[in-house]
Amino acid sequence: MAVILLATREYRTSPLYYDAQGVALDFALAAASQPNDVTGALLAEMRRRGTDGQTVAILGVVSLFGFLNRWNDTMATPLEPTAAGIGDGFSLWTAGRPASTRVERLRGDGSSAARGR
Repeated sequence: MAVILLATREYRTSPLYYDAQGVALDFALAAASQPNDVTGALLAEMRRRGTDGQTVAILGVVSLFGFLNRWNDTMATPLEPTAAGIGDGFSLWTAGRPASTRVERLRGDGSSAARGR
């Protein structure tokens, strides 16, 4: 199981993932994107490869974690050491900092600070 998780970033080319898993991950990434990036073709592919219940379950998980991520980013919720160690491996993630500071860093212009936030 750990090997599959470590290969997640390469799911499109990894032999560890079969086609239906790749479509499910494409769907999850598109659904989590802002703005939402799920196309009619992707939704049709999800329906072709799985059930409506599976599609709803994946979307439910994506939506729940999207909410929790926004809540925790806004409140700068501290993480337990194991989770923080895993998150440190991702370039856009900074522990204990509100999301606006991360947005400012990505924009490079301090625009939310310039608006008095």
